[in-house]
Amino acid sequence: MRRGGRVAGTKNKITISVRDKIQQVLNNCIDNLDLNELSNREKIELVGKLLPFVTPKYLSIVEQMAEPNQIKTIEINL
Repeated sequence: MRRGGRVAGTKNKITISVRDKIQQVLNNCIDNLDLNELSNREKIELVGKLLPFVTPKYLSIVEQMAEPNQIKTIEINL
């Protein structure tokens, strides 16, 4: 029997606080970012690094079947 502490499913207040602070810093950085000063390569790198945070993530699972040359791919949206 568990006594004290958070109830299962309750969010950690410190984690929420830290996440909010990080979000504020990132918003400030993005607001002050001048894309015209970046080279094309830097722009592509920036998009590549930020894209996973704004698009759905897919998990691709490849399962080998009993027979060779048969591959089954399953995509799971997380």
